[in-house]
Amino acid sequence: HLDGGCILGSAAGHDSARQSAQNLKQAGVRQLFVIGGDGSQKGAVDILGLLSGMEHECAVIGIPKTIDNDLPIMDKTFGFDTAVCEAKKAIESAYVEATCNANCIGFVKLLGKESGFVTLNAVMSSRVVDLCVIPEMHVDLDKLLAYVEELMATKGNAVIVITDGCADSLRNAGKGPGDNEDVGIWMRDEILAHFKEIKKPLTIKYIDPTYMIRAVPANAQDSIYCSVLAQHAVNGAMAGFTGVTVAKVNERMVYLPTLALAKQETKRVNPKGRWFSRLVFSTRQPELTPEFGMAPVKSSNKQMEAIKNSSVPLSINMCLTPNDEVHRLEIINLASKFASRNIDNPIKSSVLGSAEGLFLNAGAWVTQTFQKWGEADNQGNTYLQMLRSGPRDVLHWDPTDSEAAAALFTCG
Repeated sequence: HLDGGCILGSAAGHDSARQSAQNLKQAGVRQLFVIGGDGSQKGAVDILGLLSGMEHECAVIGIPKTIDNDLPIMDKTFGFDTAVCEAKKAIESAYVEATCNANCIGFVKLLGKESGFVTLNAVMSSRVVDLCVIPEMHVDLDKLLAYVEELMATKGNAVIVITDGCADSLRNAGKGPGDNEDVGIWMRDEILAHFKEIKKPLTIKYIDPTYMIRAVPANAQDSIYCSVLAQHAVNGAMAGFTGVTVAKVNERMVYLPTLALAKQETKRVNPKGRWFSRLVFSTRQPELTPEFGMAPVKSSNKQMEAIKNSSVPLSINMCLTPNDEVHRLEIINLASKFASRNIDNPIKSSVLGSAEGLFLNAGAWVTQTFQKWGEADNQGNTYLQMLRSGPRDVLHWDPTDSEAAAALFTCG
């Protein structure tokens, strides 16, 4: 467990689900643990159905492992934390190269076939990136090149991070990389060609840490998470559960119907959501969307429709016992004692203004997850309701007024 890679070995190809089911029955295997991402979870569903048809008693348990962190419903997958930590190291190297060489761009290409979670989190944790492109974006190449030109004219250096699944994001107006072309190298060459055309000096230090990220041992958080996943997977199998995937959802370890995961599309960054807004706030990059706009974001309601066959509707009375209570933590606001300036949040006029649900009001609350330890658990639980944090529609202070001066205090 201290080594990177996979002690079991891995391959892109594998036996058919039917052949796997037959092998399991012939070998008398009673518990199957399937470790992997969306393809592995779908394979587990297929094998489960075949084993059931063969009347072979076997518990099939899924364990979510993918650095892409794109499996739906769950908080995160095993491997994601490690990938982000290693990706951050590559970005920091790019920053050193960019700032220590004249007219230089540190350029990093990161993993992410269809989702940009690794890139987004690595960029936000480093806080040195000037331009980030992920697969969920639609990007106008001319706008991107113009912004890179502006960065070099004003800063003299830049750090750019792109995800390897961005080819479709960049294909518009007859431009873009070919089907089998490395999008990172293509983008690097486009930027170099543009600066050659405008006769401005430029050097790009290109870093592709793909196999370094995949091959390293798990970090502390992933090592703990993997151990917990393994323990809960074995506990579930020994209890007789089958067709389930163990996962962390809302900071609770749970069993999910594997079929519910397999029926949903993989998770992607919402380009109109809060996390993407945080990314843009960190990089300060402008709107790069082509004139025709971006593809509509799929509704979470439509995503939920896909798992209704694996769920049962419940009333709130079935979730709470008569002794349960919900307590709201009250928050003090200066406006209760002092006159508010009632300033419309200026961030709303920026590129973040189109984000869905980014700006909150006094009615934005969140409640702890309901839980029950068993049928005999009727002693009552107390759940806390808390005010959601984040930017507000209206500000108490005027950010342009020196009266709003702040001080920082720390200790320890």
